Amino acid sequence: RLRRGLQLSLWGQKLRKGEDGEVRDQYTFPHKPFLFGLNRRDSYWGGEVSYEITHEFALGARYLQEEIAQELAEGGTAKHTRQAFYFSIYYGR
Repeated sequence: RLRRGLQLSLWGQKLRKGEDGEVRDQYTFPHKPFLFGLNRRDSYWGGEVSYEITHEFALGARYLQEEIAQELAEGGTAKHTRQAFYFSIYYGR
């Protein structure tokens, strides 16, 4: 809380994923390398702010961004980005 009635939160995460393997690959030697095959990189981040004007009335806003990068078999990378912005009005929490 920054001030009375004002809340702010920020968050983010990054993920990396290789190709799906098979269970029997876990028991063979040599093991496949970490993140083998075509990789995928995901990143998610966003923030939220809310302000309580009175005890039962509040306003809020939220922003989300998602970025996905997938390696292609032909070479190169396919990238997708999605953004979302939300407004909220709360009454009688």
